[in-house]
Amino acid sequence: MNSYDFNPGDFVQITTTDKVFEGHLMPEYELESREFLFVKLKSGYNVGIRKVQILNIELIKRNVKKEIAGSEEECDFEDADGKILILATGGTIASKIDYITGGVKPAFSANDLLSTVPEISETGVEILGKQILNKFSENLTPDDWIKIAGEVYKCVEKGAKGIVIPHGTDTLHY
Repeated sequence: MNSYDFNPGDFVQITTTDKVFEGHLMPEYELESREFLFVKLKSGYNVGIRKVQILNIELIKRNVKKEIAGSEEECDFEDADGKILILATGGTIASKIDYITGGVKPAFSANDLLSTVPEISETGVEILGKQILNKFSENLTPDDWIKIAGEVYKCVEKGAKGIVIPHGTDTLHY
């Protein structure tokens, strides 16, 4: 993809020998064929386009990553008053595909999750993220639940306006 000077997430129009596609460029992964360029169409479907068939690629809109307030390193509960706190615990929502095993693994932090919804930064509400666990539901223990409850208690005591605990498709009760 770098030979085209585009980055994953850029919205492009690709003209091939027989069709025109519009969508977001997807990243290249280890086990994918280098002869294809992958695009997520507006419909949500992904399409692989054989590079030798590409006649032109036009950049429609560059993907701009917006910075989200706070980070795991900076998250200070002394300054939680009036803020929304994201307490990341892992789970499917924080996972990405491991193309070697074919499964998923917890890989995203609280701020990685926040950056997937850039519109959040436009709300005017300050959001802080903190990674407290990075486990799947089936690996959680009662000690983990106590840790989560303790973190929620600290947030409430420090005046947090709201607390979100994303996890995934399974639930924390497992």
